[in-house]
Amino acid sequence: MSVEIDGHIYEVVGSCAKYALYYINAYGGWDSLLIEGVTSEADNVTRHSREYDYDNTNATNRGTENYLNEIDKTYSLNTGWMSEESSLRMHHLLNSTMVYMYDFAKAKMIPVVVNNTTTQYKTFKSNQGQALNYTIEVSVAQSRIRR
Repeated sequence: MSVEIDGHIYEVVGSCAKYALYYINAYGGWDSLLIEGVTSEADNVTRHSREYDYDNTNATNRGTENYLNEIDKTYSLNTGWMSEESSLRMHHLLNSTMVYMYDFAKAKMIPVVVNNTTTQYKTFKSNQGQALNYTIEVSVAQSRIRR
């Protein structure tokens, strides 16, 4: 399958990827990266509780109540193998302040914040001739509270 844009024909590559990242690059334009490696998802929970006096003769009475949970959903996204040319453009994504993650299975765009604190400029030589890939740590940029 292919698409034509302004007289240029681009081949559309099929993929089993679950996510893609869309971001504003260092030049102010939109770019994207298909996440082809393994991904993992986690919830970081901050629990809020309070203590009560209670009658311990009843086994179902509580002395502690968990009344609120703040949930920070995070993803660990592995890029899959990439060329040196692609690797040297990763700073555009890792340093971006505007990033969205698209979930293909749910057809949903999710605003995220990149949590990586170091941007490596990987080359085959600096990576001892090994294939290049990156792990991108992101968190959902929306508050979630459970009461």
